[in-house]
Amino acid sequence: MPEIQSLRASVVLAAYAESVIDAGRVLVVGEATTPLVERLLERGARLVHVVDADPTRVAEAATRNSDGHVSFAPLGPGGLPIRDGAFDVAIVENLATFSEPAQVLRQVQRAIGVRGTALVASPNPDCRARLLPVVDPGKVPDYYAFYDLVTDVFDDVRMLGQAPFVGYAVVDFAPEEEIEPILDTEFVPGGAEEAEWFVAVAAGGGASFEAFTVVQLSAREVTGVGRSDSQEQQLRAARAAERQARDRLAELEAELLRRQAGAPAKERADRLAKLEAELTRHEQWSQKLEDRAATADARADAVQAELDAAEERLVAMTRDLAGARADLEAERRRCREAVSASEAARTERAQLAAAVAAAQARAQEAEAALAGEAARRAADSARLAELQGIDEQAATDIASLERQLLERGAVVQSLEQAAREAARAGAELIAEVERLRTEQETLALRETAEDLGRRNVELVADLQAAHWSLAAARSELARLRSMTATAATTVGTSAAAPDAVADGVGEVLSIAEAAVGEPVAVPEQPRAQGPATMVATTSVETEQTVAAEVEPPTER
Repeated sequence: MPEIQSLRASVVLAAYAESVIDAGRVLVVGEATTPLVERLLERGARLVHVVDADPTRVAEAATRNSDGHVSFAPLGPGGLPIRDGAFDVAIVENLATFSEPAQVLRQVQRAIGVRGTALVASPNPDCRARLLPVVDPGKVPDYYAFYDLVTDVFDDVRMLGQAPFVGYAVVDFAPEEEIEPILDTEFVPGGAEEAEWFVAVAAGGGASFEAFTVVQLSAREVTGVGRSDSQEQQLRAARAAERQARDRLAELEAELLRRQAGAPAKERADRLAKLEAELTRHEQWSQKLEDRAATADARADAVQAELDAAEERLVAMTRDLAGARADLEAERRRCREAVSASEAARTERAQLAAAVAAAQARAQEAEAALAGEAARRAADSARLAELQGIDEQAATDIASLERQLLERGAVVQSLEQAAREAARAGAELIAEVERLRTEQETLALRETAEDLGRRNVELVADLQAAHWSLAAARSELARLRSMTATAATTVGTSAAAPDAVADGVGEVLSIAEAAVGEPVAVPEQPRAQGPATMVATTSVETEQTVAAEVEPPTER
């Protein structure tokens, strides 16, 4: 037997088509090292003929082959080197590996004749995940292109889908009645996996197949955990040798029966002894083969134990790897969170930098405003100093005016006293005039009245001058108050001290007015009339009044 490659999806077809493969001649179109060959022999195939487009692979397989039921041949441009209708079943493992798939299908149709059965497989190009890998997928046609290729050659075609089946079997070890399998597909979306392969079945002889078949594969072979390649080869060689020994034993028994029927007794006895000796030798050889097979099985069991231990270690390592992956994922999450925090901090730093820049700009603006305010305050300070000088000068002037007012108040009081005395003297004079009127002393009284009038005019002039002085002081006081209020408004400070001084001066003026006996009125034209004019006017009016008072009554 040639060296067998790993498990492939095509081995399922040996179980699915067992009803037509048993005791039949099978043509395999694919690779010479395919594991399908051995599976076909296990399912009862009488002859397996493999054709491969690679001559090197065909030569290697033929060199390694030791089974008389298996043969190999290259697939050349001239077609299959076989006669028409020589095979009962033909299996094309992967139609996509051939550059001329239509020509290959016509040769297969000619090899099986009108009564043979063909199973043609092609991978599904839309399948996203596969249970077993596809070797040399080639140019894969889609479902409709594949269907057209097959139906152009074969008349009766049924399309099948080969999907993976993964699960567990829960089995009763001691059932009380016949087991009826129950298939549960609730865990699979849609009830079935996606088809990995498309299989076209062309049955010209009326062969029938099940509509739904589940073929169980060895989990160790599927997952790659199982016997080593050398042990698999030894086991397969022992099984092939056992099949050859049994075939040879069957042939010898048939030959013995034929010869027993036509040979003499002595010759039959001799031949029977020889055949028995040969049978004994073959039985011994079979026993040796069985011993070798048992040894291989024992070795396989030992390796299986080692593989079980390795599997346990693998499971432990898988758990550790899962924990490490979980730790790595947690660390990745922490890193992502740190990166997010760093980005947030970077954004916040940029915002703070912008805020600092804005604050610096505002600080510069505030500094400029402070510089302007300082300049304004310096100007205000200078103006305040100037106003303070004016206030000091005004205070000095006010103090001088107060002194003058006090002095003039004293003068006014003396004048008032003199006026009162003059009035009293006038009353006395009037009484005296009345008394002297009869005494013809009018002339002397007139002279005395004239003297008193002149004196009164002088006193009135002095009093009017005092009034003018008070009016001028009040006007100066109003001007100083206006200047002080203007300075207080400009500088923003309190003008309480100047106002207090002004209030004091006002109080002095009020005292002076009370002493004079009438409010001090400011004349309408103070500049146009001087004190002399006013004294003259007052003197004339006073003289007229006195003259009227002292004029004696006319005689009746």
